[in-house]
Amino acid sequence: GIKHTTIDKNVCRLGGGGAGGAGTPVGDPGAAGVADGLGLYFNGTGAGDNTLPLDNTLIAANLATPAPGSTLVLHDSADVRGVIASGGHNLIGNPFGGSGWVSSGVPRDLLGTAALPLDPRLGPLQNNGGETPTQAPLACSPAIDAGSDCVGCLALDQIDQPRPVLVTAGVSSGKGSDIGAYELQSYPSVAAVALSITRLTTGNGVMIAWPASSCFILQQSPTLDPPDWENNTN
Repeated sequence: GIKHTTIDKNVCRLGGGGAGGAGTPVGDPGAAGVADGLGLYFNGTGAGDNTLPLDNTLIAANLATPAPGSTLVLHDSADVRGVIASGGHNLIGNPFGGSGWVSSGVPRDLLGTAALPLDPRLGPLQNNGGETPTQAPLACSPAIDAGSDCVGCLALDQIDQPRPVLVTAGVSSGKGSDIGAYELQSYPSVAAVALSITRLTTGNGVMIAWPASSCFILQQSPTLDPPDWENNTN
């Protein structure tokens, strides 16, 4: 099985269809490829011994780029494909195409949707210590303390830090380890968040700013209707 693993920001380029057959005019080109399970693809049946146990694992933000002349379809951006034997405590950005998730009760998985994938809020792949690059959870990451209490599981994270370490700060308060390969060892102290709204010196715009350690997320909507709100990636 897979435990305490982070699979994030992999990119798969769809293959283009081959050239058409001989003739005048030439035959139609082959169909463009598709991409399924850009983070994890399991082709087993999910029955009996043909299963893939998955727990305390983070799979999110895995992307596909379209083949020339083709367009992406919904499942092309799915993070997981196949029948998974979830043990709970997984964070899956876009679970479309996968099944076997624990969506209620305790333990359960944290699941986004195809329309609104769950953002794990991870830092860049960099040297955070140890022998391999890692992605540490940023402030307000839903992965913080959302894993299991690690009784009988891996006692060290990817860079040999102890697990679990409860940071229990603000919205990141939890009872278990962090989901994924990295275990956060400390958290910024909680303080009042100062939201700054400043009118620009030119035009009619305003600038809204807040500390990176806060949990504010800027959203935008063309209609102001609840279903149309989207996180502003800028």
